[in-house]
Amino acid sequence: MSKRLVWLRRAMMAGVAMTALTTGAHAQMVDADAAPLPGEGEAVPADYIALDEVTVVPGRIEEAAIDSPTSTSVVTEQELQLRQAETLGDVFRGMPGVTAVQDKDQPGGSINIRGLQDFGRVAVIYDGARQNFQVSKHNGENQLFIEPELLKQVTVVRGPVANTYGSGAIGGVVSFETKDARDLLAPDQFAGGMLRGGYETNGDGYFLSGTGALQYGNFDTIGNITYRNRGNYQDGKGDTVAGSAFEVIGGLLKASYRPAEGHEIKVGYIGDQNKWTDTFGTARKSRLTNNVGTVRYTFDDPTNDLWNLSATGYISGTNLHQENVDELLVDSNRKFNLVTTGTDVYNTSIFQTGFVGHTLTYGGDFFHDDVTTKDSLSTGDLFTPGGKRDAYGAYIQDKLTFFPWLEVIGAGRFDGYALEGKNVTTGEDVDNDGTRISPKVTVAVKPFHQYLEGLQFYGTYAEGYRAPSVTETLISGIHPPPAPFPFLPNPDLKPEVGHTLEAGINFKYNALFTGNDALRIKTAIFQNDVDDMITLERVSSLPFPFGTFQYTNIAEARIRGFEFEGMYDAGFMFAGLSGQIMRGKDQQTDEWVDTIPPDQLTGILGFRFLEEALEVGTEITATAKQDRVTDPELEVGAYTLVDLFVGYQLNRDVRFDVRFNNILDETYRPFLDQDNMPGFNTKFAMTMKF
Repeated sequence: MSKRLVWLRRAMMAGVAMTALTTGAHAQMVDADAAPLPGEGEAVPADYIALDEVTVVPGRIEEAAIDSPTSTSVVTEQELQLRQAETLGDVFRGMPGVTAVQDKDQPGGSINIRGLQDFGRVAVIYDGARQNFQVSKHNGENQLFIEPELLKQVTVVRGPVANTYGSGAIGGVVSFETKDARDLLAPDQFAGGMLRGGYETNGDGYFLSGTGALQYGNFDTIGNITYRNRGNYQDGKGDTVAGSAFEVIGGLLKASYRPAEGHEIKVGYIGDQNKWTDTFGTARKSRLTNNVGTVRYTFDDPTNDLWNLSATGYISGTNLHQENVDELLVDSNRKFNLVTTGTDVYNTSIFQTGFVGHTLTYGGDFFHDDVTTKDSLSTGDLFTPGGKRDAYGAYIQDKLTFFPWLEVIGAGRFDGYALEGKNVTTGEDVDNDGTRISPKVTVAVKPFHQYLEGLQFYGTYAEGYRAPSVTETLISGIHPPPAPFPFLPNPDLKPEVGHTLEAGINFKYNALFTGNDALRIKTAIFQNDVDDMITLERVSSLPFPFGTFQYTNIAEARIRGFEFEGMYDAGFMFAGLSGQIMRGKDQQTDEWVDTIPPDQLTGILGFRFLEEALEVGTEITATAKQDRVTDPELEVGAYTLVDLFVGYQLNRDVRFDVRFNNILDETYRPFLDQDNMPGFNTKFAMTMKF
């Protein structure tokens, strides 16, 4: 390579590095071995960043998030450990375009991606099992609970580009992947385990977690049980937030058997029980139980690349039971139950036609929701009505590699749904259905592949299709005082259709300034036009003064945004930023869409000492005010959170972590949450492996 080309390459890398340090990077470190980038002979760091983690979520093929021409982010087990995650908010902290909507820092809640949430707009997957549980409440309708101690990786794909994951995901996909025995055991190790425990000062909370695994021949198994307990916390003003206490017991059991080369059968169970007191309106003791069972068969043909088959069957049952705190109140116990059964089958074939390489993925999926509710003396069964819904689909996707610098992905998905229930206002049966074909095309280029192999530009157009839910279609009844108003069902709701345009840049480079550093950047701009978006609207001013409300289709909602993330790591230190800017409006009325999160910027800076056994750093999140809403009660002010963290790997088997959250004791309420979040909080954790 000539000196001029070397100088040009270094100049371009330095320019991209400056862009990264001013516009984007946030991901934690993971342990992995890596080879040099094609065309790059320099050494690479022993520790790689989370954007290098391999995932199959974007297109059902194994690829690192940094290599995927999609807006994909990965949260690793090490990152969850460093954050001492206990809630959804902890899991998605600082991830661009993603917000967890939760009450009183509870473990569960709704996931908002690019301003879209609830009723299946975000497909949530636990080890291949779809999670659709929903209860009508203010702001966050979904009630998603997953114990972070069970997780080894969380992958998020923003936008409807991962349309191989089933119907409805016009906002994106979140895939939670739990631990396997081989994540804990060395190849020649028969049995092993891990114990973790921790304590937090604000709320006097603690957790205990035990994991055990064994393997013999072609069989392995893993089990975990985790218990959490936290009392009511105090916000930044020192006020105790009533109803913020919770108790969780959860666990998993998983077994894998490989009867022959390339074949694997995996049977898994995830279960948890969450207890808390719901203080919004009538105070109720709440108990949510979730049980997920999965069976998965995979076949990766060792003789050719035409068969990489995966077939999953699952059943997921979620039950929420509530009873009044005040036993003198004339009100019934309430029960909300959802059973989801489903299948997901696909195969990937890799082959060549002439000079064009193909990665062809094709498959189909189906799920059935059966919702039952019981609230004989109140309105819970009217606001979250019972009913049944089927959703099914099939797809084909081809990733074509024409040259080292050009890839084209073309895909099409067929979706269908059928919904059954009863319109309690008229007494008539409701039986709705519909179908649609949604296309996707992505073009990815590496214009400087001879000099900057890790620089990729891509553009995508993708469509998504979401059928109306049972609740949106059949909700009825009178909202309880002090604001009594009627809800009307709407059996004529039309499905939502999302049309997304996205352009992005991926950049990766090793040995940028030293022989042992690495830089990763992902950034994207997008526009999502949602036709017939379903929203809860005031359709009449009567009865005065509150009016009548109904879920209706608005002509079009347009959501635009800019996201970025990445990280620079030099071994002895790491630094980065991530952030988002989003706007959303009803194109018909020019009113704001009420679920668009505020602008946000997250920065992280850390250092490693004692041969990288000691890690110290800070994480800062600055969130702008959000007043671009139609309802003034949703407005929230700006706030800045400053956290400090320390992690010390005493030896191979023992680790200590300390985290100081909200050290400025900021009083703040995240957008769409109901109450202030915790003030200053210190968390301690210890991990022991054996």
